[in-house]
Amino acid sequence: KLREEGIEEPLAKHIAHLFVRDPLVAFEGSIEEVDDTASVEHFENLNSTNWQTLRWKPPPPRKMCGPYIGWRTEFRSMEVQLTDFENAAFTAFVVLLTRVLLIFDLDFLLPLS
Repeated sequence: KLREEGIEEPLAKHIAHLFVRDPLVAFEGSIEEVDDTASVEHFENLNSTNWQTLRWKPPPPRKMCGPYIGWRTEFRSMEVQLTDFENAAFTAFVVLLTRVLLIFDLDFLLPLS
């Protein structure tokens, strides 16, 4: 179905694999009441149950005359930092990593299995 709707194969496979891991999380009042054309809540709920320290965030619904915001990768801090130094080191590493990704325009598409 995703491929029929024009979703590229690597993304379609990624989304399909999200459904085979754990049961879906559903909150009362957020299934039929959420408009999928105006909110990415369903995708973010599904994706957040699989990846705790790294989140793949879809573009938010575009506002009229607003800027285009594309797909984003959100790095989340480790669950436990023993010291302030370790927290600062992780933050510095993520900043350096994002600079390398942007400067060298790296492509990390990997086949999912």
